[in-house]
Amino acid sequence: MITLNHRNAAELTNSNSLLKKVNAELDRFVYSTSHDLRAPLASVLGLIDIADRAPDAEESKRYLGMMRDRVLSLDKFVR
Repeated sequence: MITLNHRNAAELTNSNSLLKKVNAELDRFVYSTSHDLRAPLASVLGLIDIADRAPDAEESKRYLGMMRDRVLSLDKFVR
């Protein structure tokens, strides 16, 4: 019985250690993924602000094209 308890305790310790490693990997993945998602969104938000201040329609159209490119890039990443 004591040997079984020691074995169970050792297995529990090993499982806990493995779960901590997996959790750390997931944290790194989430950080990286959120950064990869945030960058194109921040770019689009900046372009929207610039396009909103553009003095003419042609310049606004150019910024809209840039926004489209960023959104397509994000869409490709998400797929």
